[in-house]
Formats: sequence, structure tokens, C-alpha cells
Amino acid sequence: MVDFLNYFFGKGDSVEFTNFTVAHFLPIIIAAGIIFFVYRFRKEIKGMGVAIVTPFTKEGEVDYAALEALVQMHLDCGTDFLCVLGTTGETPTLTNDEKREIRKRIIKQVDGRMPIMAGFGGNCTRNVVEELKTEDLTGIDAILSVAPYYNKPVQEGVYQHYKAIAQATELPIYMYNVPGRTGVNILPSTVVRLAKEC
Repeated sequence: MVDFLNYFFGKGDSVEFTNFTVAHFLPIIIAAGIIFFVYRFRKEIKGMGVAIVTPFTKEGEVDYAALEALVQMHLDCGTDFLCVLGTTGETPTLTNDEKREIRKRIIKQVDGRMPIMAGFGGNCTRNVVEELKTEDLTGIDAILSVAPYYNKPVQEGVYQHYKAIAQATELPIYMYNVPGRTGVNILPSTVVRLAKEC
């Protein structure tokens, strides 16, 4: 094994292959292929995106027929990507089951025709991390996460919040900074630190 590594790191002229078979390299080849596939075919978030509202019936239930028509309109008119379940999507008023159903329906309807950015945010870091680790993120291309509202964390707290979120998913994270609503401003220095370290 040492000879093999030395060969590839330029420390030797030859390598003994007698103890190696394709089976030894198969996990590495498969892992490299998966990583390439994920990064090569993940849809890029660019252009004009729309934050989708969540329509309700007069009885206060999610109006899935109206939601489907809304998504279809954006598919037909050339919207570049959808932002699903951001604060525009009424997430504070939805149950977890409703959010799950909305994501599932939109992902199925879009069927890969445009990227989907999904909102996963809150002021409890632990809950956001748990949600990212346990929910099915298949069909989601990026995460939108609002600054932790009401708690008014200092910049170190904001950093730690987003660092934990970054460690919970491989998807790109878009930080949603709306100080007038959250009571906290994400400073450029914190964004730069996160970009460099996470």
C-alpha cells in the first residue's frame, strides 16, 4: 500500500499491484462518480426567481389546486427558479405536515424543469439542523435560511447558527437577511467568514 501511495505522490518509480484488485478501488470510484454527478448536475440558482406564496381556502386549509396553478404559471412563463416555503410562503402559519406536503407536490410538479430553493429557517438552530437532517431533500437544489429572528444574536451567534446549518447539509445555503423583520443584521464580515470557513 505504501508503494502504491508513493507512486501517486511522486515518491517512487514503481508500484506493486499484486495485492490490489478492482474491488479495492471500487468504493473510491463509486464515491468519486457520485460526487461528480451531484456537483455536475445540480441545477444552478441564477436568473429571476420567485418566492411562491401559499394559497389558502376560505376555511384556512392549503389550497393545493391554486398552488398547482401558480407553479404551472411559472413553469409556462419562464421563471428561472422557485423559492418554496420562504416567509412569503406563510411558513410561520403552516404545520410541519403541510410544509412537507407542499414541498412534495411542488417537487413532483416541477419534475426537474427548474431549480427549487426551499426555506428551512428559524430562531432555534437545533430545530433547523434537525429538520435538514431528517427531511427528504431530494429534488431541492438549495436552502434559503432566514437569520435567527427575535433572539437578536450577536455576530458570533449568527456565525455559529449558519455554521451548524452548513454542517447539516451538502446543499448550497442562501442567507436571508431582513433586519426589519428579524431584529438582527447579518454583517458582511460574518458572511465573508462563513464563506471562507464553512
